[in-house]
Amino acid sequence: MMEVHLPYSLTKDEVLAKAKLLLSAMAKAHQDLIKNLSENWQGYTCSFSFQAKGKNISGWIEVRESEVFFKADLPFLFKLMKGEIEANIRDEWYRLLLP
Repeated sequence: MMEVHLPYSLTKDEVLAKAKLLLSAMAKAHQDLIKNLSENWQGYTCSFSFQAKGKNISGWIEVRESEVFFKADLPFLFKLMKGEIEANIRDEWYRLLLP
């Protein structure tokens, strides 16, 4: 299991709009790796799934009062790269927050 806490200082609705771009931005940045992205947003929560290197990955994103909480089930192969994956998610998040 991988959990990433992404802080923010915008309004919750402004952050929701940014959060809705996070997965597609990650998929675009890693289009050679991420395939078949599926997102289902319900209010401030999203369940998602995709394939990476033929392995299924699923999880959810929740926009909370002061953070976006990102949680994903990682196959064993990706658990070895957990730190790098978390860093990529944070980098993309901070890029999305830029004006």
